[in-house]
Amino acid sequence: MNTDVNDYVSVLVPKRHLTRVYAFLGSLDEQAPDAETATEDSSNSSGAWTRELIETQFVDSPPFMKRFQKHLAENAGQEFSTYDMAEVLNAEKGWNTVAGALGAYGNRVKKRYKQTTWPFLVRWEYEGPALYSMSEDVAEIIRGL
Repeated sequence: MNTDVNDYVSVLVPKRHLTRVYAFLGSLDEQAPDAETATEDSSNSSGAWTRELIETQFVDSPPFMKRFQKHLAENAGQEFSTYDMAEVLNAEKGWNTVAGALGAYGNRVKKRYKQTTWPFLVRWEYEGPALYSMSEDVAEIIRGL
């Protein structure tokens, strides 16, 4: 990909939000198959995820991501922020633990399973944390594991 220096802009970000901004920017390439078609409020769907692939990714997931997905499955359709998930899952370093786990998970989904979306949904607010939820179809599979 050829990127011209004029394709970039400088943005001042409060230091306390810098890691969240980095996490968000990193997620754009992982989650959006085409930046031209992505919208500010785009959500991932499990369209390319088969039952077998959902089961495999869950079984292969580390304990934290299993708990993350189980919580979403037990509360299908309800949105949880990164902060909510950190609290519910007793994340050792708060939202940073959640962000790190999701970053590693995103890489695994992209490289191992060749997917451009996650089997659960993520929605970015203009200001504020990402919001995670799970469809009832995927939740039914996860609850059965």
